[in-house]
Amino acid sequence: MLINQSKLHRNIDCYWRVGTLAFLAVVFGMMPDMAFAAGTSFCSVLSTVLAILTGAPARLIATFAICFLGIAAFFGKLNWSTAMLVGVGISLIFGAGALINTFVGGTTAC
Repeated sequence: MLINQSKLHRNIDCYWRVGTLAFLAVVFGMMPDMAFAAGTSFCSVLSTVLAILTGAPARLIATFAICFLGIAAFFGKLNWSTAMLVGVGISLIFGAGALINTFVGGTTAC
């Protein structure tokens, strides 16, 4: 029995989406600081998310991304548009606070 390739591709895509959502649910469920408990304000939860996105784990991931780009460039396999997108993405993630402070004026702390 032959399986239709597009149907197989849709099934694999569906499995990846469900798996990704399940992984994210487990990861966020294991972070008690981010749990929206009775004494926690919404601003505190957002501050925790911001600290995760711009803190040490994000810097580590950005460092690995730059290292992988360097390795790909060394072997001649680097797509320069991908390199530019990675650079712009890292700049936007880590420069978002300064950019918002420029537009809004001042700091917006909770």
